[in-house]
Amino acid sequence: MAVFKKRLHLISPSLYALTVILFFSIFVTRCGSEFKTLFDDTDDNLPAGIYWVESEGTVNYINFDGAGRKTIYTSGSSAPFYVDVDLYDDKVYWTDLGYIGPVLYYQIKRVGFDGIGREVMYSYLESDGFGPLSLAIDKSESSILWGYFKNTSVHHDIFKAEISSDPWVPVKWVPAINHYCMYSMCVDSINRKIYYTANTYYEIAGFNHGSGNSGSVYIGPLDAAASNYDQRISDVGPAGVSTPFRGIAVDGAGGYVYYVFINSSSSLNIMRADLALSSFAPWVTAGSFNIEKIALDLKNRKIYWTSNHLSQYRIYRADLDASNSNVELFLTLDNPPTGIAIH
Repeated sequence: MAVFKKRLHLISPSLYALTVILFFSIFVTRCGSEFKTLFDDTDDNLPAGIYWVESEGTVNYINFDGAGRKTIYTSGSSAPFYVDVDLYDDKVYWTDLGYIGPVLYYQIKRVGFDGIGREVMYSYLESDGFGPLSLAIDKSESSILWGYFKNTSVHHDIFKAEISSDPWVPVKWVPAINHYCMYSMCVDSINRKIYYTANTYYEIAGFNHGSGNSGSVYIGPLDAAASNYDQRISDVGPAGVSTPFRGIAVDGAGGYVYYVFINSSSSLNIMRADLALSSFAPWVTAGSFNIEKIALDLKNRKIYWTSNHLSQYRIYRADLDASNSNVELFLTLDNPPTGIAIH
């Protein structure tokens, strides 16, 4: 503020006071969507760190330095299966598959960091389709997107809803994706795009659906419903049934998309591509670990990923700005990790 005062030394005291008031009105209250995008504080009461879900039904947290490990929420159900996770407005959101009484549902839920106030935000009958297993939140516009495969229509769609609406009223945002099993989704709030991976087969932590070994990486609009999908990268994985395209994350400011790909020769990598998905190269090559879901720590310039390999459940990380740099085991887990998010 000292520099700010120096530049106003020729202004009258009353105008100076008004200017200071306006300064604080704009930058402290951060009114307007343009300021939300630049100075987004919707998760400020959530501690900075890594959030993840484990298949057996827990939502978890740990700091970047490995301290403060905490189980935020445990389902208590006899048959939970937690799949994906994201963060918004002091809440942790996740997808799961579990029973309500005798009936099996796919659901989107949320809870506070203190584990209090768990809410079911949206549900689908398991008998009607598949998912949602993937979700992504556009924090700048307070909206949430997820993928869902409906049995009667025999294709996968992306739906979008306003988080503040009660109840949620989903709008079909991207229709009829030709790969039935969506694996992961992310949002580029800066350049207003969504990215997602989908395959003909889904498998994580022993949970599977579909068949075949083909898949794609897609890009779509964030601000207007699409009449069709935009399929940019396609390939096949190992012979038989496999999920060639897995986790995906985007650094909109840095200009890169990161996604997981296992090719027909079983070479498993985190790939780095430009925002148009028009060029790509291996960025992190799997060693004695698997790579499934990924998340970016843009402040500390790290990339994190989950691994379920030979009954070893782990989270790894590496430098974001140099390929295969400082790859390290970050955390050993008790159960398979199925989703990860960074705040």
